[in-house]
Amino acid sequence: MLRVCTILLVSFLATPVLAVCDFKQGEVISELQSPANISNITINVPKSAKWQKNAIKILKSDTLNIRSEFKKSFKAKFKINYTFGSCEFWGSIKQSGDWKDHISFKEGNPIRSLNARLDNGNILNSVRFKLLLPETRNGLKEVFGVSVLNSLGFITPETFQVNVSVNGINSIMIFQENFRKELLERNGRREGPLFEGDESLIWGYGRLEENNDVSLSRLENKSWFLKGSNSQKITLRAFNTLQAAYMLRSNKSNEMRNYFDPNILLPFQSTSSLKFPKFNFVIQALGAEHALFFHNRKFYFNVFDGSFEPIYYDGNVLGKRNYDIAMIDMPNEQEIVRYAYKGLDVEQYSSSARNQKVKLNAKKHFIERSGLPQNYAVELFEKYWRIFAIRTKNLQQEIKEAQSSNEIKSWQITATTNLAELDILDIFLTRTSKHPSIGALGLGLLKISDETYLLEFEDQQTEIISVKELANILGKNSLRGTRVTLLSDNTNSNTINLTRRKFQDGEIITSAGIIVVVDDENRTVSFEQQSSTDWALLNSVILEDWNVKFVGLPQGSQTKEEQRFNEFGMTGCLNFYNSSFINVDLSVYSGECEDSLNIVKSTGNLASIKIVNAFSDAVDIDFSNISIYDLVVNTAGNDCFDVSGGRYQISRSTLHKCDDKGISVGESSYLTATEINLTSANIGISSKDYSKVNVLRAKIEDVTVCVEVKQKKQEFGGASLLIEDLMCDGIVKVDKHSVFKAGLG
Repeated sequence: MLRVCTILLVSFLATPVLAVCDFKQGEVISELQSPANISNITINVPKSAKWQKNAIKILKSDTLNIRSEFKKSFKAKFKINYTFGSCEFWGSIKQSGDWKDHISFKEGNPIRSLNARLDNGNILNSVRFKLLLPETRNGLKEVFGVSVLNSLGFITPETFQVNVSVNGINSIMIFQENFRKELLERNGRREGPLFEGDESLIWGYGRLEENNDVSLSRLENKSWFLKGSNSQKITLRAFNTLQAAYMLRSNKSNEMRNYFDPNILLPFQSTSSLKFPKFNFVIQALGAEHALFFHNRKFYFNVFDGSFEPIYYDGNVLGKRNYDIAMIDMPNEQEIVRYAYKGLDVEQYSSSARNQKVKLNAKKHFIERSGLPQNYAVELFEKYWRIFAIRTKNLQQEIKEAQSSNEIKSWQITATTNLAELDILDIFLTRTSKHPSIGALGLGLLKISDETYLLEFEDQQTEIISVKELANILGKNSLRGTRVTLLSDNTNSNTINLTRRKFQDGEIITSAGIIVVVDDENRTVSFEQQSSTDWALLNSVILEDWNVKFVGLPQGSQTKEEQRFNEFGMTGCLNFYNSSFINVDLSVYSGECEDSLNIVKSTGNLASIKIVNAFSDAVDIDFSNISIYDLVVNTAGNDCFDVSGGRYQISRSTLHKCDDKGISVGESSYLTATEINLTSANIGISSKDYSKVNVLRAKIEDVTVCVEVKQKKQEFGGASLLIEDLMCDGIVKVDKHSVFKAGLG
C-alpha cells in the first residue's frame, strides 16, 4: 500500500544523453542482456563515397598488412534492431585488423572488419567493439572457444555472431567487445591495469623474427593510470614485473618460445599461481595457440591477490583446417607442454574442464550467441565439444608422457629469489645494440611531485617528464615523438610492506601494524586499527559460523585518499575477495576508509552486517551473490548500502543517517528486500543502470528524494524499481527509460 504525505513524480534525463529507443529499457532489462534478442545491426555512413574510396585504397596498397594511415574514423549512425524494438545512436567506424584478410568482397562490394565507437548508447554494455569478418576469427569456432573459457571462469570478451548491414551491404559478422573497462566489469573484475604484448616493433619496424627477442609489453588503459597517484603506483608495480617477465622470455626466446607466465616473478607465493597453467591447458585443448603468441597476450593485474590474469583474445580456435577431424590431431607447441604445467594436477583439471556443468554452461552461452536456430546451434556445439573433449584427453596424455620422461621444466621463482641474480636486465641489454629500432631505454624512475617524474636512461642521462608523458611511454613507447622503452629495474621493488597469513583455505592480508586476533575455537577474528590507513583483506576464504569484527580509530583521525582506493587497490577497511559465507556476522566500527566493508566476487549468506560511524560508504558489495538477514547501519558519510554487478537479498534492514543514499543499486544488479526502515538520507532508494529492485515494505523518513530510477552511465541503460508498500514523504525521480511502481491501496 502506497502511503505518503506528499509525493511528486519527476521525469529527468540522465547524463550522458540517453540513446533513442522505442521501448522502455527498464521493462526489458533481462532481454537486453542476451545477444539472442538482437535481430541485426544496421550502420549508415553519411560520407559513403569517401568510405568506399578508403576501402579501395587499402585493397590497392602494395603492403600485406593494412597501414595505419588507412584506418581513419568515419561518422556513422547505428540502429540496433531487437526482437522487441530498436535503438538508434551516433558513433564512428574505421577499418580494423592488421592484415588484408580483414577486407573482402561480397557481390562486387567491399565488406570489412570494423572498429566501432558509440557516442551514446551501448550494445550489451559495450561502447567500443569490433565487427569482424567471420573468417578472421574462425567464425563460430571463436564463439565456441569463448563459451568454454567463460564457463571456466577466465576473462573473455563478449562475442557473438550477428547480421550487419553497412550502407545497405548485408553480411554476417562476429561482434567482439574491446579490451576495456566494460570487459573487466562484465567479467566481475574491478577496473585496474590492462596490459598487452607490444607489437609496434613487429609490425612497425621490421619482420617478426628480426625483433622477436626485444619485443616487450605496453599499458593499454593509460586513462586509468592518469586517474591519480594510487593508480600510478599500482600500474608501475605491475608493469615492472611484467617487463621483467617479458625480458626473461626474450632472453630465452629460442628455448621458451611462447611459454609465458608473469606470475612466476611475483615476490610471494600467490593463491592464484595456477591461473596461467590452467589457461594454457584450455587454450591448447581448444587448438587456439595463436592466443599464446607472446605479442598477442593480454593481461589484467588483479590487486586483490596481487597477480596477473590472462585475458583471452584471438586464438584461431580449433585451427584453420578444411576438415574438422584433422583438428583432433593438431600438434601442441612442445615448449608449452614442457614448461607450462609444473604444479598443476593435469588429470584433475582435465576432468573438471570437460565436466557436465561446464559443458551445460558453455552450451547455453554458445546457443545465445551463435545466431542460429537452436537445433542447429546444439548440433554444432556438440560437434565442437567432441573435438575439445578428445583434444583435452590427448593433451593430458601428452603432458603425462613429458612428466614421466622428466621433460617437464619450470621457471618458477620463489619468494626468496633475488631477481638480480637472474641477470634479466643485463642479459637483455647486451642484445639491444643489435636492435636500434627499440629506441632509448629507460632504466630508472623517481617520482618528484604529483605531476612529474625523473626518468634515467641507459646512458645515465636524466630527464624530468610529466605524468602524461610517462603514460605515453608506458602505452605507446613514445616521448615527444621519440621512441622510448621503460624497462624493469630488475630489483625486488615489488616487495611491499604487507602481512600475510593462511586462514580458512585462503589468506588474511593486512597493512603492517594492524592488530589481528584469530580465535579458532570461538570462530572469531578481529582487526584493530593503529593507523587510519590500516586495512585487512580476507582473500579466498571459506567461512561458516564465524564472527569478523573491525574496530577503527575515533572520528576525525582519517587521512583522505586522493582516489577511492589506496595504493594497494583496497577501498575498504574490511575487505573480502573471492570468498564464501555461511551464517557469518560482520561488523565495522568507525571505519576510516572509503568503504567500511567491501565485498567483491563472493557468495553466500550473512547472518548480520553492522556498521557504525562509517567515514564514507558503510557497505559496498560488487560482483557477488549475497543474502543478508539483518543489515544495520548507523551513520555513514556517503551511502549506507551500495551494490553493483550482482544478485543481493536483504530480509531486514535498519539504516540511519546516510549522508547520500540509503540504498544504492547499480550496474546490472538485482536486489530483493523484505523490509527497509530508513531515516535521514538525501535519497532513500536508488536503482540505476540496468538494475532491478523489488521491495516488499519500505518505510522512508526524513529524505529529500524518496526514490530515483535512472540511467547514469553510457554502458548501461534504464532501471526498474518496484515497491509493494511504500511509506515516504518526498520526491520520486524517474527518467524516461526507467520503470517505477508502488503498491496502491
